[in-house]
Amino acid sequence: MSSQVNITLEDGGPLTAIVSFGSNLAYGKRSVADVLGVAIETLRAFSLAPVLVSSFYQTEPLGCTPGTPDFINGIIILKPLGHLSAVAFLEELHRIERRFGRKQSGDRGKISSQASATSLHRARSLDLDLICWGKLHSDSGSLVLPHPRAHLRRFVLAPLTELVPGLILPGQTLTVQALLSGLDCVGAVSRLKSF
Repeated sequence: MSSQVNITLEDGGPLTAIVSFGSNLAYGKRSVADVLGVAIETLRAFSLAPVLVSSFYQTEPLGCTPGTPDFINGIIILKPLGHLSAVAFLEELHRIERRFGRKQSGDRGKISSQASATSLHRARSLDLDLICWGKLHSDSGSLVLPHPRAHLRRFVLAPLTELVPGLILPGQTLTVQALLSGLDCVGAVSRLKSF
């Protein structure tokens, strides 16, 4: 996919956005790999520059019913088109999710950091989470940025560490690599050689 690069959220150039993607269900005749491939290609169209895409990671489903298939997760880093706001981009992410059967609840975009893990983790054909929009901090309406649990999620930190190990997410003081190293062993995540 991509080797490590030097990215910061305030590099003086165009804004940087980070999106976490995941799936553990096929949709119609599309496999999980096909769903993720289409989502990545769709997101490329929203970027001013070539995107960075991590490898795919197989992730143990935590807080899901027994028998839930493993998730396939990854990260895409892009430079959003100039006319897009964070809210407009989040709406585009939701539109792409709906294309693959995702139902949106009224409070889908605004989830408190105290929300129950079991209410968040369920099988789905596509999940796109906006991790950060530059250094924007927001807790109004349906937009919560930076993502309130990104620094606690191995399936976010592992692919981010692959791409930008020295990145410091908004609201954090440690690099993504240090955050990943500090997590407990719950929730196995393994980089896939091919998918």
